[in-house]
Amino acid sequence: MILLLIVLNTIILALDHYPESFIENDKFSQINTFLTWAFFCEMMIKVIGLGLTNYVKDRVNVFDALVVVSTVA
Repeated sequence: MILLLIVLNTIILALDHYPESFIENDKFSQINTFLTWAFFCEMMIKVIGLGLTNYVKDRVNVFDALVVVSTVA
């Protein structure tokens, strides 16, 4: 499911063009916000499931957390 969301996010980001109408911009912004929070929830589920110690042992998880946190911030 997460891989499907990543592909959807990539497609949404690739649809960016100039000039962009207000309606398109608003729609893409809403989809991007939803996907950002979905990735944040996925990260939190992994932290809770694995425990913080086991979560940070895997560098892929640390990279994922950096990307998600930088997107939310």
